[in-house]
Amino acid sequence: MLKKIVQSAAVAALALGAAVAAQAQDKVRVSFNPQIYSWLPFFLAIDKGYFKAEKIDLEYVTYGGSALSQIPMLARGDQDIAGMVTGPGFFNQYAEGFGVKLIASNAQGKDGWNDTSWLMVRKDLWDSGKIKTFADMKGYKVEGGPKGSPVYLTTTEAMKQGGLSMKDVEFTERLRAVSDALPIFQNKAADFLSIVEPIVTRLEVEGLAVRWKASYQVMPWFQESYLAANPKFLTEKRDVAKRFLRAYFKACQDITAGGGKWTEETLNATVKWSKFPKEVIAKIKGPQHCGQYGRIDTASIQRQQETWMQAGMVKEKTPLEKMVDTSIVDEVRKEMNLP
Repeated sequence: MLKKIVQSAAVAALALGAAVAAQAQDKVRVSFNPQIYSWLPFFLAIDKGYFKAEKIDLEYVTYGGSALSQIPMLARGDQDIAGMVTGPGFFNQYAEGFGVKLIASNAQGKDGWNDTSWLMVRKDLWDSGKIKTFADMKGYKVEGGPKGSPVYLTTTEAMKQGGLSMKDVEFTERLRAVSDALPIFQNKAADFLSIVEPIVTRLEVEGLAVRWKASYQVMPWFQESYLAANPKFLTEKRDVAKRFLRAYFKACQDITAGGGKWTEETLNATVKWSKFPKEVIAKIKGPQHCGQYGRIDTASIQRQQETWMQAGMVKEKTPLEKMVDTSIVDEVRKEMNLP
């Protein structure tokens, strides 16, 4: 009898252990800015339980500034994955001995889809009919935003195309958070400013500014944003990184299925996470394109590094293989049969 009891207990223990193992989830620490709507795949994958389905316990933090501010946390290993842009801070980290790598792209400009970043013009100036080409920015107040950021790049590249230098405009760098765009235009402190959705639409709704050019119209070669990872995490938890991307791409599939238009769930997720009024978000044409499913445009990264080197913000050139690991996203795309 005692033997049967022991055997039954052993079987029960094994069953319990198997159940616990089946339910076990790997923690992944991530960060993103919910005020930038191109991170919709994060919003949707969390809300729809895609990370949980991949046995990932997602521990996320949000912030309101530049994605480049997340590099120290990634480098120290305080975070595993974070939304990232390829500004000077990203390239300079290698000279400092860090090895944060890009593992997938996020947003990519495409005709028929709304872009995340737009060059805006103060509405009354636009209504005057004086602004036709980039050269017409001459003599006006241009807000560049954080030096080295994508919005800074969009603005300065537009000036270059117009044959303008910093001396030809009243150039400032006061914008630190995307919400700063509202008082800047309200106070007429800038005539031109590059900023991201949904602030772009908020500015239009309030009659403060007009969208002029999308970032990809200024720079057709530009890939906007990426997912970056701590190198130790990639080495020790490669399978976890793959499962993370699978969950992320499931959300991208939902977004892509909308064909550049809002669906009820993508609209509601953006409203929930951005905390912008639904009537403002609904006025945006639709979500940002993410149908490249993580493909990384290495030529865009190289060109951005060269641009920042020419501007004197990056001193040392870093080989592409140190900055990018495409092997994981390539495997996931093949396994998911993504286009």
